[in-house]
Amino acid sequence: MGKLDDDMKEVLSTLGNLVNEVNQIKFNVMRIHGEISKIEGGGGGGGGGGESGVITAAVDLGPVEERLDELTKKLVTREEIDRLEARIEELASERIREAQETISRVTALFQSGLEMVKLESTLADVKSLLEETVLK
Repeated sequence: MGKLDDDMKEVLSTLGNLVNEVNQIKFNVMRIHGEISKIEGGGGGGGGGGESGVITAAVDLGPVEERLDELTKKLVTREEIDRLEARIEELASERIREAQETISRVTALFQSGLEMVKLESTLADVKSLLEETVLK
């Protein structure tokens, strides 16, 4: 239970740190919002006070769009994936065929080896019988 307690304490500590960081971020966002409101209120002249709280900003998305275009060009298309899949299947089937051929050859060699062992055993028996016949 000691390890579980230590893990729980560590998780709670980490969670506490995260809560503190989120609160700090909220504070900074509110402060930035207040500064933006001061800037908008100081230079506006006071005529159109109906849109309080709406913040608009011009953002240049050019670099983001360029990066997206680069990434899109680098993405693999479905056709390429299908070709790769077909090639992988071809290679796999070729490997399977080679493995089956190897198994067949090994099996044939193994059977030949067993026949040789049987032949050796038979020759040893014949030798023993011949030796017995000669010694009599």
